[in-house]
Amino acid sequence: MRLERPDLNFQKFARFFMAGWALLVALQGVAWAVSGTEVVGRQPPPLYLAKVPEAFVLHYQVRKGGLVGDGELRWAPEGSGYELTLQGKVLGLQLLHQISRGALGIQGLAPRYFSDQRSLSAAQSATFDEASGTIRYTGRPELVTWVAGVQDRLSWMVQLPAILQAEPTLQVLGQRVLLYVSGARGDADEWVFQFMAREEVQTPSGQVSSAKWVRQPRKPNDSLVEVWLDPARQWLPVRAQFGHEANSLALSLQQTSP
Repeated sequence: MRLERPDLNFQKFARFFMAGWALLVALQGVAWAVSGTEVVGRQPPPLYLAKVPEAFVLHYQVRKGGLVGDGELRWAPEGSGYELTLQGKVLGLQLLHQISRGALGIQGLAPRYFSDQRSLSAAQSATFDEASGTIRYTGRPELVTWVAGVQDRLSWMVQLPAILQAEPTLQVLGQRVLLYVSGARGDADEWVFQFMAREEVQTPSGQVSSAKWVRQPRKPNDSLVEVWLDPARQWLPVRAQFGHEANSLALSLQQTSP
């Protein structure tokens, strides 16, 4: 009876293991490539370390077109979970009300539920189901593939600062942070934020030395997002603008409270 050397057995096992791993990665790439009905990429976005801030409330001046009002971003972490809300009112009328709830970990925010209400429209929501690997939307039949690190259209406002707080190598002009972001209306896509400039911005709370990060649109009717982050406030947003100038929604910091 011929006995094989142990090292040869190990080499066979290693080759078998690596072949299986390569097949698994390929299959994951195919699953990622089809998100709903849209091809969004072949590989999942990178995962970053994140250091989330303590609880806070940021009070903003809100501008929509020529109208001016007030708003607040309220961050409430508790244990292994969080709730984040953004509200904006103009002339006493609700302009925007968003809610994000989810879990917290070493990679920051992991949304489980997102609700988005605009003006007089009914609220729309998204449920992030890691167990089934899908994102579901109210009143819509389509399912979008859930991927690790996915954010919603509110949670990114804390996740991006948390990433920068944890990874100093990204605090350099020209650096990029790639997030996969889902709204509440069946829309999910890559958001690539780039550190474009260091700017002095004037806000109702005073002048701030900020870092301007921009997410450029990738297709027609896509979202232009500009955000000015304050390194002295854990990279939290002191100013943000959504959309192009003529019809944009803008937030400008008035004051903070713990």
